[in-house]
Amino acid sequence: MLYLYKKHHMKYLLPALFCIVLLPAAYAQKTTANVEMMHSLFNAINQHDSIAVAGFFADSAKLESPNWEGTQTGKQAVTTIYSRYFKGTPDIKYDITNIIATDDAVVVEYTFGGKFSNPEASSPAYMLNKIYSLKGSTRFNISNNKITTSVSYFDQVAFLRQVGFFDQH
Repeated sequence: MLYLYKKHHMKYLLPALFCIVLLPAAYAQKTTANVEMMHSLFNAINQHDSIAVAGFFADSAKLESPNWEGTQTGKQAVTTIYSRYFKGTPDIKYDITNIIATDDAVVVEYTFGGKFSNPEASSPAYMLNKIYSLKGSTRFNISNNKITTSVSYFDQVAFLRQVGFFDQH
């Protein structure tokens, strides 16, 4: 059984130990860092700091959501999107309810809401000052400590119900 210590067998033992011991530790560190990034990102969101939020994203990040058609791209898009959220609902708040993370992707489940007290000019008048609370989730792909893709989901029907869309005749 001591044959593993022979010099020519060491070339197999060291790579195997690296894979068994060091690689999982490296992935665990990246996963932990990604979870910490999400907490920091959501703190910036709750501070309504669209510039800080954009700082978490890669220059060429892709964003998708049912809030708009197509894919938005880049930090300027992030700044514009979050500025609109913060302006339309000045008291908007996000609460993380669950995080599932790997070394290159994170899914965050959360609740968010507030009073829609400053809707955009194109918004119907009946939406003004309606309070909404929704569940949402976003998948973030991460590379080199930056978000490269963000795909968000939430129940649009619940939002429309809460802001009075279905009360219109």
